[in-house]
Amino acid sequence: MTTSGPTAPRAARDHSTVPPQAPPTRGERQQQTRMALLAAARTVFARDGYHGARLEAIAHEAGYSKGAVYSNFDGKGALFLAVVDADLNDADTELARDGVDPWNLCDAAAAPTGEPGADTAPARTATQAEIDTARGFARASLEFIAIAGRDPALAPELEARMHRMLAMYTDAAVANSPAPADDPLPTTDLGLLLAAFEQGSALLALGGIAPLPDALVREGMLRLLAPRPSQPTTDQAPQPPDARA
Repeated sequence: MTTSGPTAPRAARDHSTVPPQAPPTRGERQQQTRMALLAAARTVFARDGYHGARLEAIAHEAGYSKGAVYSNFDGKGALFLAVVDADLNDADTELARDGVDPWNLCDAAAAPTGEPGADTAPARTATQAEIDTARGFARASLEFIAIAGRDPALAPELEARMHRMLAMYTDAAVANSPAPADDPLPTTDLGLLLAAFEQGSALLALGGIAPLPDALVREGMLRLLAPRPSQPTTDQAPQPPDARA
């Protein structure tokens, strides 16, 4: 038999299993606002470029007023640098989506096409929206570099981020280089070479050249760390030691 209506007994609430949720603190709310603004800024910078991006548009994208931007950042330049910092933090501390350390070149590089043991597991393919955002933000970065390089306030801030990025490449060189310990080339120089190669390949793509596959870029970085001996051509056979000039 069941009862219903206002006279029906009510089941007691188990307050022990549903703890009351405390409202976010002021610091937590500010952090949430900051993260929303960073995400919106990356979207707007990628879409409109650094020069064309407006703080009003970024605030609107994040669902806040323009005042919220100035409450968290000292202007458009500082906001752009904060997005760069967030990207550097992700590259420095997180693993790739497939569980491979993005700075571990040996594990992440696919075996050259046609070689036995090539990894045929399908890698995660970025969506077109992700590709467009990445390319758009890269172009905005070129604008920012050109502007910040002539700005006395922004130039040292930009240089600090560049040094941090180079430090990551140097760490990658230390972790991945199979060269002997007596290699005359310092690891800092190897890091510079890795940065120049990978960033240069990205610049080619921005200029209209077909993007290099990730596996090929990593293979090239590995060859900078451990060059393979060149193979003699058929019309230039190696000479015996006693035939040297």
